[in-house]
Amino acid sequence: MSTQVIGPGFDAITPRIFQIGFNKCGTRSLYEFMKQNGISAVHFKRGNLAKDMAENLSAGKPPLEGFDRWIGYTDMQRVSKREGVIEACEFYRSLAAYYPRSYFILNTRSKDRWISSRLRHGKNQNYAERYRKGLGLNTQEELIDFWSKQWDRHHAEVPEFFAKTGQHFLIYDIETDTPDKLSDFLAPDFKTDPAHFGHEGKTEAKSLENAAPTIYAKSEEIETEIAEPVQNILPETVPQADAPRKEPEIKLSKRFFPRNDIVGLNEQAVLPAYAEAPLRPPAEGSTGNVIIACMKNEGPFLLEWIAYHRAIGFHHFLIYTNDCSDGTTEMLDRLAAMGIVTHVDNSDWEGSSPQVVALNAAMKHPVVEKADWLVHIDADEFINIRTGNGTFDCLLDALPEGVTNIAMTWRLFGSAGVKDYEDLPVIEQFDRCAPSYLPKPHIAWGLKTATRNIGAYRKISCHRPNGLNDGFDEKITWVNGSGKDITDARAKNGWRSDLKTIGYDLVQLNHYALRSSDSFLVKRQRGRALHVDRSIGVDYWTRMDWNTHQDLTIKRNLARLASEIDRLKAYPGIAECHAASVAWHREKIASLKGVAEFSELMQDVHTIKLDDISRMQTVLEAGMEA
Repeated sequence: MSTQVIGPGFDAITPRIFQIGFNKCGTRSLYEFMKQNGISAVHFKRGNLAKDMAENLSAGKPPLEGFDRWIGYTDMQRVSKREGVIEACEFYRSLAAYYPRSYFILNTRSKDRWISSRLRHGKNQNYAERYRKGLGLNTQEELIDFWSKQWDRHHAEVPEFFAKTGQHFLIYDIETDTPDKLSDFLAPDFKTDPAHFGHEGKTEAKSLENAAPTIYAKSEEIETEIAEPVQNILPETVPQADAPRKEPEIKLSKRFFPRNDIVGLNEQAVLPAYAEAPLRPPAEGSTGNVIIACMKNEGPFLLEWIAYHRAIGFHHFLIYTNDCSDGTTEMLDRLAAMGIVTHVDNSDWEGSSPQVVALNAAMKHPVVEKADWLVHIDADEFINIRTGNGTFDCLLDALPEGVTNIAMTWRLFGSAGVKDYEDLPVIEQFDRCAPSYLPKPHIAWGLKTATRNIGAYRKISCHRPNGLNDGFDEKITWVNGSGKDITDARAKNGWRSDLKTIGYDLVQLNHYALRSSDSFLVKRQRGRALHVDRSIGVDYWTRMDWNTHQDLTIKRNLARLASEIDRLKAYPGIAECHAASVAWHREKIASLKGVAEFSELMQDVHTIKLDDISRMQTVLEAGMEA
């Protein structure tokens, strides 16, 4: 088995049984089969089984917390015309991560007969109507289309996922497979008698062609008040925020509930370190893979950031700085003398922001003109490649041929409760993050773009290239972080991912906007590079401090990062420049703590303790999206 898990709430010992197909596919038969064979099991619980799982995951808890006394779990669904629909069988990624020794059964049958059975299910056949209204659909035809696409997607993605993890997984067709297949599958941990498998809860299925369609009146999109349930599920040990703001009252559709189950790999697995990959020289006359960045007072973090991106395959850095006083300029000048970076002093910028001025100039710079690939990121962003040996070349090898633009979506990494600044790698200290499924607030799925330098765009902005040149419409291909084609959606505009374009499986952009609360004080005093008119304070901290989930994937780079840092420190003056920046940073922290404004900020941020839903609500309610 390739999946490993660590951390509180994970159970890598107990084997459980999860039915991860839809209802009306023999779920009660599976439940009775387990009961008759002496396996403790729970079925449906009037929808509360699915509801409790969803609320646990939204709060960053193990999905079975509070009801993990059973071994078997079937019919994990909730259908409410007012509160929406929860298909907890779709939480299989989270279940696999939290309970890796478990057995996962994709119960299935003929899709047409499944849809027909659902249409005729429930008292007075009202199940379909409740489901339709829970989704906010207008007609039965729309519901049938939704079910059909949902079925196809689930039956494609589930086997693919378990083929990668190597966990116990079975596709069981209730119409064609014998119970012996089920008993054989469970045999490593459970002794069962196949004779106990019957067909319970059967609904007569008729051909869809013969099913009289019912046309329902158009209904409003259903929204749910979620503030009260969230407060009910907070653990007693987590202190509540003592903030002066009003309690969130915003109403949200269920589809916006945060959860951590859209990534096709186990982010908590402790995997072997990546091997060192010598930097491939660029072709003659090329500057290779180039990162553009704008910086002010990033000295203590600069060496790690450059070493990391060199270790994964970037050749050169074009860095604009303005008004630095912490040694950033001195270190960059040293690195420039070694040919590693090109440093441009942008302190005399004039315009809307130093970043806009720098990026406009960058497009005409020889380093950019001769580059193979271009990426604009900030010093608190790390490109986390999760395929092959974790290098940029491995990422390109994993993508379809001809890709010109890679949308790398942010994953927001919080402070992880770290208060004191330490001169340690950022990627080592901070591994707590936002859930992967977080469509709101909008900033959570912001993106940056890796662009093949073929002259397709006239300019580069903070998030992406803009201004598509004539004649390039058919020459560009955009993909998301999972390699899915998103050209139609992102060729000409869009600074963030959405429900149709999100993807993290191959690459994500780890965004460490806060680091420690000590370093956050320095960031507050420094200000922002793009939105210079917006302050950095409690609202910014609330928007960025996501800590309920853990992602260890980037830590596979720690060994080769350390080697590259040592190589860079061997250059004349680099180790001394780094030490000077660290000393400046510590002195600045100490002086800021003596200023009332900053000491009060420190106290305020330390009182904020929010679960995922409460944080999302607070951000939206207070208008903190920007």
